[in-house]
Amino acid sequence: MLGQFGETYRQYMDRTGMFLPRGAEAAIGKVLPIHHAAIRAAVLVLLLFTGTVGGAFALRSYTVSHLPLWSDGSATALAILPEDLTMLHHRMASVLQIPEVKARLETQKGPFLAYVMPKDYVMQGMIADTGGEWQLYKRHHTFAMIGDWIFHPFRHLESGHAAMHHGAADGMGGPGEGNGMVRRMIFLRVEGQSGPSDPADLFGINVRRSPIFMADVDLHDLVLQDVRDLPTETGWGRVPTPIF
Repeated sequence: MLGQFGETYRQYMDRTGMFLPRGAEAAIGKVLPIHHAAIRAAVLVLLLFTGTVGGAFALRSYTVSHLPLWSDGSATALAILPEDLTMLHHRMASVLQIPEVKARLETQKGPFLAYVMPKDYVMQGMIADTGGEWQLYKRHHTFAMIGDWIFHPFRHLESGHAAMHHGAADGMGGPGEGNGMVRRMIFLRVEGQSGPSDPADLFGINVRRSPIFMADVDLHDLVLQDVRDLPTETGWGRVPTPIF
């Protein structure tokens, strides 16, 4: 570059940092007084990598520790809508005693994790294969959804949407839900957790979460509307999905 642009490029190099703004690199140079350029660059890259990866794990830990969870020890429920948490505290224990739900859990070895969501929650296909309408990659919605999140993030956050959804009349619940208390519960078996621990440990990186069954329950009247066994794969087949 110096051979092609000469002194102009040398001036650019003098006022521009290699990885960070010149002022930031100068400040780091004072903290790490390494004069060898190659070693200084390597240390800087290492610090950036450590900060980035460490920050991601720290944010993940913070998020998991603040999830809206209900737990009775053997079963833990995560409310996709945070406002549902109060309802879970009053109703989830009774839901687990519904004969069809209880019978399925008794045939499995726990602990169990249940995602509680509106029936039309669009990302449910990443948790389990609940039907072809939620296999968004087959419906060519993936890039449109990502783009909508990039350009309108605060609109989604402020309205409580977790993503685009189909046929929803009010919020993330679809039409025909009566009193609005119908919730889809996707139950997963958690493997790899050793001994009793905090419910947040069910979301550990090294544990395996396998779908068992789903149940649509009217939480107001404790009426089971539908129950269905699920395959062990998600709606994305064998494609790894970024689920907690």
